Amino acid sequence: MTDKILEAITFKLSNGITDEAFLRMAEQANVFLARQEGFIARRLAKGDDNVWQEHIEWESLDAAQRAFRVAEEDPSMTDFIAASDPQTISMAFRKLALAMN
Repeated sequence: MTDKILEAITFKLSNGITDEAFLRMAEQANVFLARQEGFIARRLAKGDDNVWQEHIEWESLDAAQRAFRVAEEDPSMTDFIAASDPQTISMAFRKLALAMN
């Protein structure tokens, strides 16, 4: 095991948000994430059931939690955060056991 953390989020989009619009917002989120201390990588995927999965790798739990708090206050993240239906969001932080690049 390492101290690295995988932030795993599943969600559906809010009503009226298209995949194309959401992906543009996700690109903006990439800019925000790249500026965060401890950020390593991000993956975003969508299933046939319209459930999205986002995996973000961090150097530590502290880095992940700090970025989460900052994101809630950052105007560049407002649209991205609002694009997810809050009733469908599930989030977990897990210690990364194994990674392969």
